[in-house]
Amino acid sequence: MKSIYVDSKNKATMDCPGCGKSKTIDQCGKKEMIVVNNLSRTGLKFSLKSAWPLNIDDKITIQFHLNNSAETLIKKETFVKKINGAVISVEFSSILSFSETDKAIGFYLMD
Repeated sequence: MKSIYVDSKNKATMDCPGCGKSKTIDQCGKKEMIVVNNLSRTGLKFSLKSAWPLNIDDKITIQFHLNNSAETLIKKETFVKKINGAVISVEFSSILSFSETDKAIGFYLMD
């Protein structure tokens, strides 16, 4: 396994061993409040205060609370599927019917 190091600008560059293409990823850990516009079992659409430098198929972690009585915390790995300025549509990287997070989303959607 190849080690990847983050430089002084919080960026990491990875080289694909198969095709040789490189990709630089920002590792700054930047966070911003989101507004969830639409939620489904397979993904969600959310709004940011301003546009971010995201690309289609970027993997990002989304964290939010459902507005149910328990204010259930949802934290999911997602892939960016559509970008319209500050409105982003993502697909969950996994959907497991037995996971507590996915169960919470399912019950929330049935309510």
